[in-house]
Amino acid sequence: MKRCTVRVGKLFFVLMAIMAFSMPSWGKDGTATIVGFNDMHGKIFSYEATVKVDGEKVKEDVGGIARIASVIREIKSQSPGNVVVAQMGDTVEGPLFFFFHGKAELAGIDAIPVDVGIPGNHEFDLGADVFGQFVRTASFPLICANLETSRDDCELSSTWTITLENGVKVGFFGLLCTELASLTTPGPDIAAGQDLIAVSEKCVEDLRERGCDVIVALTHVGIDSDRKLAESVSGIHAILGGHSHTVMESPEVVEGPDGWKTMIGQAGAMARYVGSMTVTVKEGKLDTEKSSWKLIEMRQSVPKAQDIEIAIKPYGDELKKNLSKKVGTFVSDMDATKLVVRGRESALGDYLADGLRRKAGTDVAFVNGGGIRGDRVFPAGEISYNTIMEIFPWGNTMQTFSFTGAELREVMEISASALKGTGDEYDPAVRAPSGAFLQISGLKVVLDLTKAPALIDNDSKLLRPGARVLSMEIERAGEVFPIEDDKIYTVATYSWTGGGGDKYYPFARKKAVESYVTDSDVLAETIRHTAGIVEKSKDGRIVVKK
Repeated sequence: MKRCTVRVGKLFFVLMAIMAFSMPSWGKDGTATIVGFNDMHGKIFSYEATVKVDGEKVKEDVGGIARIASVIREIKSQSPGNVVVAQMGDTVEGPLFFFFHGKAELAGIDAIPVDVGIPGNHEFDLGADVFGQFVRTASFPLICANLETSRDDCELSSTWTITLENGVKVGFFGLLCTELASLTTPGPDIAAGQDLIAVSEKCVEDLRERGCDVIVALTHVGIDSDRKLAESVSGIHAILGGHSHTVMESPEVVEGPDGWKTMIGQAGAMARYVGSMTVTVKEGKLDTEKSSWKLIEMRQSVPKAQDIEIAIKPYGDELKKNLSKKVGTFVSDMDATKLVVRGRESALGDYLADGLRRKAGTDVAFVNGGGIRGDRVFPAGEISYNTIMEIFPWGNTMQTFSFTGAELREVMEISASALKGTGDEYDPAVRAPSGAFLQISGLKVVLDLTKAPALIDNDSKLLRPGARVLSMEIERAGEVFPIEDDKIYTVATYSWTGGGGDKYYPFARKKAVESYVTDSDVLAETIRHTAGIVEKSKDGRIVVKK
């Protein structure tokens, strides 16, 4: 009996030894600092913005890559060799990217320098060729575990590791938003893998096998997906994210499987913030008491790194010249006067709304007349980026929604409320403002201004339903069908309207699917889609009876 016990004991220790050898265990305790920024969107130069000083709103020069560099360098100097610098995608966008294909942004980022980064959806705005060029130009490794491509020049590693001066080995993996194809134009050779959980589990396993003490996910998937990732996957100590432009004053610690804890941080957007995360691990797990997140705003008081200013200045000078270069042609005059875009169907409004609907892939698109600027007739002839920015100076972003037919009717009643009929006593306190009038795509509507308008107070509360919408039809493949009250339709608009601006309460009570694609970028892409030719005539999609 004693001999049997000894054999069992030996077998137990042999099995334990095999398991210990075959299963990677967490290594040493220690601390790593990851400092980074996300969603710069081409804002390498500082710019004026409204900030609060002692409770008062004032204008300040804020942001810019030169300020980001100063802050990051200061953090690195406090713990040499133990700080990793990361960027979490959407570093590029707009005319700067269009003209320089990422070289301007990389001139600043490379000089910081950045250690590791991931792509965002905007890095694919100009297609796979330009993305490949961007990857080759960057002096730091770009990683992404769910990027699927058949092109060698666009292929990225899933993970990246570094051993700090303090001996802590840090492993990173990258994730890209799953809705890539609907947000940009990557082309047929690039796609985003949809199963973020499975991909992350594989990366965690790989990094553990390679002896990483700290595992960090760099993500461009948005805060909601970050939280789901933390809830679903154990082994990730920290997530530094982007895409949703979330300004996190403090970190979120999310509990996942078997009580595993993951810290999440995200640093706003537009080069306004830097996030600094201290990740401390003890016995393989996040030590929440000794881990932290600090959000640093790029205010006017933050000095600019002069070497960065010198590196990016030539691109700023060249950009000013390029903004006046031809990017398209108006075949005929396009009327963008307030009287037209805020009062009736406009040929330019049709073009803008059609472009938005094509980009969003929705049934219907709305562009508020107040969002179309210029207040002049754009003459037939050349279109430059300056023209695009004159039409859409706001930087509002594309959003999509799901509406019932009855809710679409409510929306059009608000649009009709913005119009003043003959003898109509227009009281701005209870009516939609003139800028609320919508240019539309995908719909045909008939409005009667002799009927009662919707009355809405200044808190966007409906006081009385309108009766001005006589008919509404949906256009599909050249045919029109009556709108059905109970049927669901997909809708695209820009974030001013989508956020409930101009008293659009039906949008305010919905949750938008945010694209972070600006109005000017949608217009620029529309012009490229129509081969640079802007030719549009009114087709009777809005009929106004007086």
